[in-house]
Parts: sequence; C-alpha cells; structure tokens
Amino acid sequence: MHTAIVEDEQMETKRLKQYCADYGAEKRRQITADSFSDPIAFLEQYNACYDLVLLDIQMPGMNGMRLAERLREIDSEVLIVFVTNMAQYAVQGYRVAALDFILKPISYFQFSQMMDRVFRCLEQRNPASLVVTSRRDTHRIPIACICYIEAQNHKIVFHMEDGVLEAWTALSAVEENLPPRQFSRVNAGTLVNLGKVAGVQRDNVQLLSGEELPIARRRKKEFCADLAYYYGEKSYV
Repeated sequence: MHTAIVEDEQMETKRLKQYCADYGAEKRRQITADSFSDPIAFLEQYNACYDLVLLDIQMPGMNGMRLAERLREIDSEVLIVFVTNMAQYAVQGYRVAALDFILKPISYFQFSQMMDRVFRCLEQRNPASLVVTSRRDTHRIPIACICYIEAQNHKIVFHMEDGVLEAWTALSAVEENLPPRQFSRVNAGTLVNLGKVAGVQRDNVQLLSGEELPIARRRKKEFCADLAYYYGEKSYV
C-alpha cells in the first residue's frame, strides 16, 4: 500500500512513518510512506499512485480540509484520513468522503485500528484498480476494464475497453498486483483477463470484443483449465 503523509510537524511525520513500518511488520504487509510538509507542493505534484493520504488539518498555506477538497477533484478513489487535534472539523469530513479521523496525540493502538479499516476498505472495493505509470503520468485503472496485457520490447501495453495505455515495467511485476486466478497467460508475453474471454477455438482465444489472440500450444491446456476454474467459481457467486 502506498501512503502519503501531509504534515508540517516533523515529529508527527516521524511518528506516523514509524507506525507505518511497525504496522507493516506486525501484519506482514508492504507499506510505503512518503512525507510532505508543504500541502501546496504536494497537490501540485500529486499523481494517483497513493492508496491512502494522511492529512493534518492545520497547516500553513492551505489547510487540510481545503487540500482534501482539491484532492477529490483529481482523485475520487484515494482514501483520506485526517490526523489532527482539531476535533471540531470531524463533522466536515463527509464533504470529502474521509474514511476516518484520528486525534492527536496519536497512539499506535489508534493507528492500528485505523489501518485495519483502511485495508478492509481496499480489499472490499469493486472494481479493484491498478496503478500504472506511463512515460509522463500515473493512472489508476479499474482491473475490470482491462482486456489483456502484453509485453512489447521493453514496455507493457494495457489493452482496455476504451483504448490502450503503455507503461515501462516488467510483465511479471504487473502480474504480482493482479487478482489471483483472474488473468492467465496465453503465451510468455500476454496476460488475458478471463472475464473478457468468449471462448477458445483451435489455437485462438476469442475475446468478447471480437478480437482474437493466438495461444501457444504449450499454454493451451493450462489456459483452458484456468478458464474453466474461473467460470466454475463465478457460477456460484
């Protein structure tokens, strides 16, 4: 999970970073935590790579509530938690769909309870999303919109329902962040979203979009088994 801490007090930032590390070690979760002391600079360079933003409210230049409002204009999915000693602002959190408020001074128990809720929220989201970094920008794309993903030279191409998106990463790195059993390889360089498959005919995978992808002979048996499991599992939902 990628976390941004927007806090102008150095000691509070240090405490939150340590809590992130402690929680990650305790729960065996990977958590990165970037810190920003200037809310305006954070907003100007923001991209949709964060799952959680921890926001102080009382900061110079732009208060946390205003920052959250601006943040919602460019990212409707990121989770926002206010970390503040100003309890009177708690009722305003609904305007920016804040997940939670934590009052200073923060205890690790409070932080841990909040993070449990954050992870439950992330795991229950539907559709799930994937953060993709292209040459210039970072995008959050719904996994359900991906038809297939293929490696081309040194880049990855995401073929989606409404277009394509290129990223410079390894296919194996992308695969690690995809839901288990939803994608299967038709060859060494192509992952197909099983939910977008209409069927398999001879040596081709037919997609619901009408597009056909060649399937490697050595992959055919395993791909068909993955497809049968996927639809067999879905039939009980």
